[in-house]
Amino acid sequence: REPLHEPFSNYYLRLNPDFEVQHIKPRVPGMYEAVFYDTETHKEIAQSYLGSYGGYIYDLAPGTYEMIVYSFDSGNTKVSGVGTFQGGLASVERYADGDTASVNAPDHLMVARDSAFTIPLLYDREDVEYLDAYPKTIVQTWCVVVDGIEGLRNAASIDIYITGQADNKTLATQTLGSAAKTIHFPAAIDYEKNLIYTPFCTFGKIPGKHNTLRLVIRDQNEYIIKCYADVTNQFDNPQNTGHWIKAHFDIHIDPKKDGGMQPTVHEWGENEFNYDIY
Repeated sequence: REPLHEPFSNYYLRLNPDFEVQHIKPRVPGMYEAVFYDTETHKEIAQSYLGSYGGYIYDLAPGTYEMIVYSFDSGNTKVSGVGTFQGGLASVERYADGDTASVNAPDHLMVARDSAFTIPLLYDREDVEYLDAYPKTIVQTWCVVVDGIEGLRNAASIDIYITGQADNKTLATQTLGSAAKTIHFPAAIDYEKNLIYTPFCTFGKIPGKHNTLRLVIRDQNEYIIKCYADVTNQFDNPQNTGHWIKAHFDIHIDPKKDGGMQPTVHEWGENEFNYDIY
């Protein structure tokens, strides 16, 4: 029998995350992945899993590397392409609402990057060398505030769509994707103030694109109300440092009507089931 050995490292990567953002605070991630790349080929040569505030890094000789550290537990935000330094990409999947192709709004993704991360050579030392990285979210946070709607308690659901947004962002350079997409997220309602108050995340607005805010309201009678507002100037206004998107719609949502069933017809949806076969 071979004896078991714990992996050993003299290098500990401390994470110093910045959670101070507007409207939606990031949750503390349970785990990160640190990926290290050759500075000439830009290809992955090693990786280590870290805890919420750091961990040991393994299988790396002293030298200078490119590095990306990114968090798990990122909800709608998916990470791909981390096999190369420039290829790492944060993106979101499509959301079909029946009349337009949209994408889910991203969630926070904590990322640290360094194009010249140095691991020093240790001379006959057994104590731990602490290195540092500084993750922060790669998304922006904004907040939609809509007033003027009467009967908000009569709404069965309210969905929000905003056009002209990016659906991906690179991890290394944090460059926005060039295609303008519509992001979707459900509305949150402040019943005491009788308004829609919904913070949301976005990779960012595509420069030069118009931004239309669309509300899709379904009432308890299965009727649908759609409201539109041009909010381009609010996104583009450099003085809008609070990242507020405001609109006013003078409409009323009717309560549920008395009577029998009110059948509706929906598009056919596929059901997919996974079975474990032994």
